[in-house]
Amino acid sequence: MARDNDQVKKAFELVRLGDEAVLKENYLNEDGVYHLEVDLRKSSPFDPYAGTRALDPSLFTYVDSFRKAMVNLAPIAVDFLVEDPRQEEERLIEEAFRRHYRMELCECQRERKRLKIVSAVFLLVGALLLALAIAMGFTDFGLVDDVIGEIVSIAAWVFVWAAVEKVFFDLRDLKKDAIYNAVMSLTDISFKRRGNADAGNDRP
Repeated sequence: MARDNDQVKKAFELVRLGDEAVLKENYLNEDGVYHLEVDLRKSSPFDPYAGTRALDPSLFTYVDSFRKAMVNLAPIAVDFLVEDPRQEEERLIEEAFRRHYRMELCECQRERKRLKIVSAVFLLVGALLLALAIAMGFTDFGLVDDVIGEIVSIAAWVFVWAAVEKVFFDLRDLKKDAIYNAVMSLTDISFKRRGNADAGNDRP
């Protein structure tokens, strides 16, 4: 029972401290930057279908899961652990890493432009339908006219709400993604050799 109580107390303490406790303990360096180590010593980091133009997607799954746990885009650095000092391969790895996030940024920008056009069209259609519904309110053709007018009014507000949702929610999320990808494309990258991975003798 005492052990269970200790676990509960520790759980509440973790909740109180939040994510910063884990991140500072494991990743925060003395320079105030969160360092993420990516071990490339056991397998090739490149996507087998892309040659040296792209890195393995699982690498970005790992990096993004770490990066998105950070608060307010805190400064981070990615430290690649490598087996042999081959500068040409390191250059290709860094270029592929940055290229990935630049391409993601381009995709976000294109999607933002598309959403702006779609939301404007939806808003225009909603306004036209709403005007039609109001105009039908001044006519009196019986029950059928009332039903059609109600349907048109509902459709108008659906289009208006869809436009508002895209502007205030979808576009906001895409802007956050764009900022994230832009920051990641500029992330500090270093390479550590196997023999001095813990000695801090890095090549920026």
